[in-house]
Amino acid sequence: MLKSSSSIPSREEIPSLRKSAATCVTVLTVVITVLILQIVRPRNPPYAHMSGSLPITLFESLFFSPINGDFCLPYPTRHVKFPFEEYAKVSGHAPPAEWKPITEECRRHHHHHERPDEPPSPIHPIAWEEAAHAPPTPRGDGSPRHGHDGGYDPSCDPLKLSNLDQSPLDALMEAAKIKHVLFVTLESTRKDMFPFKKDSAVYDSILSSYGAAKVDAAEELDKKLKNLTRTAAFLTGESTGFGHDEALNRPWVSEFKAGHGGINVQRAVTGSAFTLKSLVTSHCGIDPLPVDFTEEVRGRMYQPCFPHVTGLFNKAQQESGSGTSQHHPWDAALVQSITDQWDSQYTLDDQMGFSPANVILDTTIEDPSAAHYPPKEPRCNYFGYPETESLPYLRDMFVNATASGRRLWASHITSTTHHPYAVPAAWDGVEEYVAKRRFAGLENEEFDRYLNTIKYQDGYLDTLMTMLHEVGVLRETLVVVVGDHGLAFTTPDGSKSTFENGHVSNFAIPLVFVNPALPRVQVDAQTSPTSILPTVLDILLQTKSLSEEERGVAEKLLPRYQGQSMAREQKWSVPTTIQPENAPAHPPFANVTGPQPFHFSVINPGGSLLAISQQNSSYRLMLPLCSTLPLRFTDRATSPHETEELIAWSARGVVDAVRKKHGGQAAEWVDLAQKLGEWWVWETRKRWGYDQPARSTDRGAAGTGAAGRIKKEHWWET
Repeated sequence: MLKSSSSIPSREEIPSLRKSAATCVTVLTVVITVLILQIVRPRNPPYAHMSGSLPITLFESLFFSPINGDFCLPYPTRHVKFPFEEYAKVSGHAPPAEWKPITEECRRHHHHHERPDEPPSPIHPIAWEEAAHAPPTPRGDGSPRHGHDGGYDPSCDPLKLSNLDQSPLDALMEAAKIKHVLFVTLESTRKDMFPFKKDSAVYDSILSSYGAAKVDAAEELDKKLKNLTRTAAFLTGESTGFGHDEALNRPWVSEFKAGHGGINVQRAVTGSAFTLKSLVTSHCGIDPLPVDFTEEVRGRMYQPCFPHVTGLFNKAQQESGSGTSQHHPWDAALVQSITDQWDSQYTLDDQMGFSPANVILDTTIEDPSAAHYPPKEPRCNYFGYPETESLPYLRDMFVNATASGRRLWASHITSTTHHPYAVPAAWDGVEEYVAKRRFAGLENEEFDRYLNTIKYQDGYLDTLMTMLHEVGVLRETLVVVVGDHGLAFTTPDGSKSTFENGHVSNFAIPLVFVNPALPRVQVDAQTSPTSILPTVLDILLQTKSLSEEERGVAEKLLPRYQGQSMAREQKWSVPTTIQPENAPAHPPFANVTGPQPFHFSVINPGGSLLAISQQNSSYRLMLPLCSTLPLRFTDRATSPHETEELIAWSARGVVDAVRKKHGGQAAEWVDLAQKLGEWWVWETRKRWGYDQPARSTDRGAAGTGAAGRIKKEHWWET
């Protein structure tokens, strides 16, 4: 039967071949364009976030979430206990029966729960409490700013290890007499740049940039690189490997006797890849908050920073009423040629105990009434001036301290090595280290600029030591040089920046305690800047550089710090409940062969990743916090520069992957490191008395403040 003509589509209703082809081409063009844009989309922040398209980012937020969402919250949703059994198993030794952290008192203190129903116990009383800050500022509604007061009791800390009962590294320390202390914090300075060494991985990468011409280029390149970090080589006592190291022919070097120079720690790791958090570890000896940006200003310092220590020294002298020649008042100072308006540093400086009268900033340099106005150099980066602009003010402090019979403990922060890696325009030492190639990209040029800032900084350290020599205080000054964090580059390391980047280049830093009268000691140990303050106090005690009253203060404070002294043998004791006769003010410790110290490093900006490592272990674990990043395990014994890694998206997955490739012992370490990391996060937040979300984007407008930006004078400058 024939169909009716009405059911047959007309010629006009049938799509033409040309129209169909145009539709297909349009769809394919859109699909291919999206695919290409996704492929070429920047992978590094902040451009990765800026280039995300709305539908795709919404899709990612629905299907990708943090491995442990608790890390995003102010409180955990379940009990978080210290892994005592795993800790003992990995160490290979059961703890002594009198180990205090396993007592019921300490177990209650170190098990973290959901939001507390009852007000927490008050902060644990400590030796410096009278000189500490006032209680946290109330909120507008009158309630406390934080959910708990925090505090730190070293006798209950299961990770607390002490070496104060060990012998000093060298009895020659008694020959030194320390009057002043100078902390020098080197911005973005990697350990492999202090000093730079031939045949290192970074050297090989630079040489490889010359391609087929590298054999011919090597000799000329070596001539340039051998002079890159000559001051660093002398201060650390490490050879650069460029043939016979030439003697550093500088006047200040003559004050150093053969075999003397200080303590060089070869495997230091930063406590945070975020500068201001790193300052908390080095200046106060405490761990930073594992949350975004400098939220430490909203918490409470639970240990004395070095300005607090000098205040306690002065108070002890005043109360003694005696007038011996050793009784010289202390001044604490902060000297930098950059702004303090970045991420609330001005608040942090006050919280650490610095008096505004003893703080030198970029605004000081620009002040027409300042002693050394006008500045001789223009600003060289978006933070401020080169270090040379603040040096005259630091010099004045040493001159005035000497003239008035006072003692100075100063912090000096550099900045030239920070992005955009710009040296002063008038500096004539610029060299070309990395070969310029047509398609090499901006990374080669950027790394070349970084190397030039390293050279400039090394020259500045020479200038700084020359100043101390000329003023006449070098022999009586303990100079502590430390990097705030490292810096990874796409060239030559295969990774980029410190932002959410756990590569080891971001964490290995220089750490050296310099004085012409101290014996030259190379310490092959892994430590963090939390050990700086205990080491300085220990050196002051060992060299008899403190009055009797000051010694009493230092002896009470020293065992309370979390870090260990680098001036003693690296063998450990643990806190016990035994109370011997004439028990000291600090908790007693018992010798034990146990686990080596663990180190926890907060990754920039703070709330996304945690790097976990251990003394005498080649393993490293990147533990994601409030982020959608995976777990990452590396073994530096088999891959020193972390070119090989294991990635997993669950706690069980990374343990299984490590067991399969590295064996059961490594798997047990990873399992322990994960559990220790989780416990450490909540323990650290508790010590600080902090109960806000980890990520800055979750805190709301009132909670972000100046987080992650420079405070402007006017609202229209934001």
